[in-house]
Amino acid sequence: MADFSPHEAPARQPSSLSIQLPAKLIGRDVTAGRIYTQLKENRPVLLYGMSGIGKTALAGMVASAYTELSGGAIWLDVRDASLAELIARIGRAYQIEDITSAENPAVEINAARALLTREKPLIVLDGSLNAMAASEFITRAAPGVPVLMVNDEEIPGEWTSLRLGKLDPEYASALYKQISGITDQNLDTEINDLVKTLNYIPLAIAIAAGSTRANRQTPKQFMQALPVGQSAAVNAQLLALTVAFRLLPNALQGLLLVMGATPRGGASAELLELIANASEETVSSAMSQLVQRQLVFRTSRYGGAYYSLHPIIYTFAQTWLKGAGKLRDLQTKVLDSVLIYARKHSHPDQEDHDRLAAEMDTILASAQAASDNGDKHAANQLAAALAQAGDFIVSRGYTYEHEQLRRLAASSQTAFPAYGTSTSPLPLLEEEPEPQSSSPAVLSDDDDDEPDLLEDDDILTEDDLDEDLLDEDDDDLQPHVLPHDELDEDYDEDDDILTEDDLDEDLLDEDDDQDFDEDDEPLPFDGEEDSQLIEDPMVVSISDETDIPRLRTILMQARQAGDRRRQAEALMQIGGLQEQNEQDNEAITSFSEALTVYEALDDKPGMLTALEQLSRLTSRTGTSTAAILHATRGAALAEQLHNSVVQMRLLTILGDERQQLGESDLAIRAYMQALGIAKNAADARSQAVLEYKLGYAQLDSGDPEAAINTWKMAIERFRTQGRRDYE
Repeated sequence: MADFSPHEAPARQPSSLSIQLPAKLIGRDVTAGRIYTQLKENRPVLLYGMSGIGKTALAGMVASAYTELSGGAIWLDVRDASLAELIARIGRAYQIEDITSAENPAVEINAARALLTREKPLIVLDGSLNAMAASEFITRAAPGVPVLMVNDEEIPGEWTSLRLGKLDPEYASALYKQISGITDQNLDTEINDLVKTLNYIPLAIAIAAGSTRANRQTPKQFMQALPVGQSAAVNAQLLALTVAFRLLPNALQGLLLVMGATPRGGASAELLELIANASEETVSSAMSQLVQRQLVFRTSRYGGAYYSLHPIIYTFAQTWLKGAGKLRDLQTKVLDSVLIYARKHSHPDQEDHDRLAAEMDTILASAQAASDNGDKHAANQLAAALAQAGDFIVSRGYTYEHEQLRRLAASSQTAFPAYGTSTSPLPLLEEEPEPQSSSPAVLSDDDDDEPDLLEDDDILTEDDLDEDLLDEDDDDLQPHVLPHDELDEDYDEDDDILTEDDLDEDLLDEDDDQDFDEDDEPLPFDGEEDSQLIEDPMVVSISDETDIPRLRTILMQARQAGDRRRQAEALMQIGGLQEQNEQDNEAITSFSEALTVYEALDDKPGMLTALEQLSRLTSRTGTSTAAILHATRGAALAEQLHNSVVQMRLLTILGDERQQLGESDLAIRAYMQALGIAKNAADARSQAVLEYKLGYAQLDSGDPEAAINTWKMAIERFRTQGRRDYE
């Protein structure tokens, strides 16, 4: 039995749910009662309504009650999830290997049905639903099981649909008081006016209450800061967000925007530290302030903090970055950080496996986003990193997800176009970033005393946080209130909530020396030889180079020239030198990149060479799953190319790794194929070694007589060859 619990596992207590529960549910008792009635009879329910209306909070309170029942509650955050993804996550929740080891988990739907029928958990599907997949999941995998779906739009189907509307006025005021901590009855009129202005929408009220509490404002002061002439009935959440965001200290603004650049609006504390170039204490303190202001949700994954944004806040942050022209740059930095994170934890330790599992949704979303931008290179690197993490893919049940990564890496799109394309791919780790603007950051036109939002090229540093910010006690926060007239100057007269004047032109000017690994960064050109290389990249012979920095210079020039053949050659040479320097993990990355380029060229001999190197290195580093994948593919390609020598070597590696995993029958099959090739080639030395290995596989498979006969043949060959150590 595994000694870990997947974060999708059924929650047995409210604190184990993967959402941040409200302190108290206000004004939703009637709807909650209707949901309970349906679920109690195992009838599925769809809870729908506009974004920010409080659907997830209500579903969370329902789920918290189910955690006390024998089946518990499974909470799945979904983003257009397919049936296969839903089945895979159910299998992972209960650690059912037959489901989690399937490349297409949908074929195991009957096993999932039997499992759910027996366990009877409440299943919550929260997010943006794939209507067809959700319907098929309920009817085929979870009939007779309580299922609560949460979606913005109503979806027709065989379930009870309940629409959630805005709060009644008295409940809206009560929600504001609960979050803001205001008990002074003299402010009731101000509170009533503010919640009315915010159209009684829970998210808008929560943001306003969190902001006024943190900034020690009155409700009237917050309402006066709202833009004049805007319709709260339509944009209550955005209006509240705009004011709350502008009242944030600059460091918190920067960190919120970092969250907005992540592919799903969520990240673990450790990943945020990588992206923001900040210490654990700095990130933790800053995120606590954002949580207290109701701008970020905090949950826990594998004992570590995990933060996420509401979809409306996520969209708000992305809109801000797009307006500043900084979204793409920061997304590139996020991708680089995800790659660093995945490589950092590509080890067989359980703690590393926990860290990878905590960010699997971000890893997959990052690969998908990069692929959508024409870059399959990132998916290939991420797939390789996961494959290098010991038995992570198999033991943690991510076979389906790893296959999705491989498909993204093998898609028809190429990260290395020979000619210019209309769509620019995300920059690779080795590429130089585009120069950034250096305009100053301002919160208002005349606020010269405010520090730059992202000063000295760091997205967030401890210097950006003053002593008051580091204090997590709300009552100790200093007010940061902008006068009403100052806010008005920064708003556009049209429908835009934010204007270009509000945006920091140097918002996310990154310091690449801190963002890239030393080995991955091309060195600047200097000296006569480099000058000559710039003029003619073909001057230096790659095969004659033995210096990795010089090879990376050649690689960069080849990319700029669109010379994919030379890119592949440089990467293979770099990988070979890294292996000589005992940098096996770095070599694996280089050979993986070379394989991607050879695939783009449809160069099968090149692909075979890269696959053989990858098979050998991943075997040596103990990543059996990756070695099996590369060796299987390479052996088939070698047979296609009639390269029996390489085919025999790859089959031998395949047999070794199968045997290492205890799959003796599959090991025997691989060894027998390799032995047949050795016999046809009259390669007696290889025959002897293969018989030696085959004997052990036969013994482990329960056939000692076959093992004895095989070893007798091996001993005779070793004796003839004078190989006393084997004999």
